[in-house]
Amino acid sequence: MIVPCFRCGKRIEGADSSNADYIVASDTVVNEEADIFVATVVTDKGKELLKQRSIDSLAVEDIAEEVETYSIEEARNISPNVGHITVKKKVMPVQKTGIICPECYRETDFVIWGVHKKTGVIG
Repeated sequence: MIVPCFRCGKRIEGADSSNADYIVASDTVVNEEADIFVATVVTDKGKELLKQRSIDSLAVEDIAEEVETYSIEEARNISPNVGHITVKKKVMPVQKTGIICPECYRETDFVIWGVHKKTGVIG
């Protein structure tokens, strides 16, 4: 299989540890849209205000705060005072990997396998 070098586009025939590097690096980070779960949590201050006044006279911001998390289970377990959970989209940086030709190797690359992998060394 022919794989293009992630950095220069050079065609690498049958990429393996003798002719390429499989890396993680700063330039292999991409922005992807992800689901974020937003839990509306009643605060301690909010509980006190609710005891003193009618809920109709209070804004949500007065009694609750929003907490973001990446899993629905986490959102449910943030607090026993979770009132509402909504889902929103958010662009997040995600670390990816890449296959590069030996000429494109940089000292800052984390080599998983390849020409520049140091034997007996993790990373």
